[in-house]
Order: sequence, then structure tokens, then C-alpha cells
Amino acid sequence: LLVDRYKHSFAIATAVAFLVWAVLLHGPAVATNPLSILPWLGFTERLEVAAGALMLAATQVPGTLFARRAMLFGRIAFGACLPIFGLSHFAYAQFTADMIPAFIPAHLFFAYLAGAGHIAAGVAILTNVLARVAATAFAAMVSCFVLLLHIPRVIADPGNRTEWTMLVIGITISAAAWCVAGSVARKDPLAH
Repeated sequence: LLVDRYKHSFAIATAVAFLVWAVLLHGPAVATNPLSILPWLGFTERLEVAAGALMLAATQVPGTLFARRAMLFGRIAFGACLPIFGLSHFAYAQFTADMIPAFIPAHLFFAYLAGAGHIAAGVAILTNVLARVAATAFAAMVSCFVLLLHIPRVIADPGNRTEWTMLVIGITISAAAWCVAGSVARKDPLAH
């Protein structure tokens, strides 16, 4: 992805890999229990990364039919994932609050605020109303989670596989969020 010549191809490959991962690994749990938030979390974590990669691929071939369709599908898929994460912050508020570092006060308040931020960003991106602001704010928010929450937790317990997994998931979601923010931040990402 860092080499311009291959960015488009590898962005598509990343999008396909994460979409297949979401459907094959998490799709059955979603189909079995569609009204529960928990199965949707794994599915949307992968779908969100797929959407970000797809939007990155779209920006590499502006003005094409692929770019127009990929940008629309990516924006809708990414935006639809965010309210699921937001609702999980409400459904599992105490779990979320317990992850917040001790130096930050009002843990439960910030758990709810993060949930509301996810939902608001998702609605803005889905409706394409203030999508640029929402995508950038969301990308900054999840990047702060990585810096303030996940990295310190890994440093505190470097042998904990769960903490490493949450760090890697946080980094991939942050990367996808910045891809989306960069894609919608362009004045016209579909024109030459």
C-alpha cells in the first residue's frame, strides 16, 4: 500500500480479504443471532476495514465507474458500521468505562460520549451531511483510543494476547477511518 504503483491493487485485495473474513468468520453468528449486538461487533470491525480499503482503492482511479461505485459502497458500509460500535458503548458501558485509563475522570461519561460520537459520525457519513467533518473527527477519536488506551494497556501487560489483539484491531480501524476521512475530504474524489 505504500508503493503508489501497487496501491490500487493491494487496496482492492485488502478490501476483498476483510470482506470475506467478515462474511465467512462472523456472518454465521450474525445470521444465527441478528438481534444481538455482540455478533455484529466482529462483523462490523472487518467490514469497516474493508470499506476503508475500498475507498482508498477508489481514490487511485478517479473518474471511473469503479471509483464512483466503490466510493458510494464504501461510504455506506463504513457509515453503517459506526452506529453498531456506538450502541455497544451503551450496551457494554461499564466494560468500556473500565478500559479508560485512571488519569481520565468520569469514565462512564466518556464511555457514553464515545458511543454517541460513533453514532453521530455514522449518521453523518451515511447521509453524506458533514461527512468530511464526521469522518475526520471519528478518525481522530479512534486514533486517540489507540494512543491513550490500547498502547498503554499493552505496555502494562505485554504478555496479554487480548490486549495485543485489541491494539491491532484499533490500529486497523484507525487506518480505515483515515482512509475514509482522506477520501471524503477531497473536493471531488471521483473526477480527474
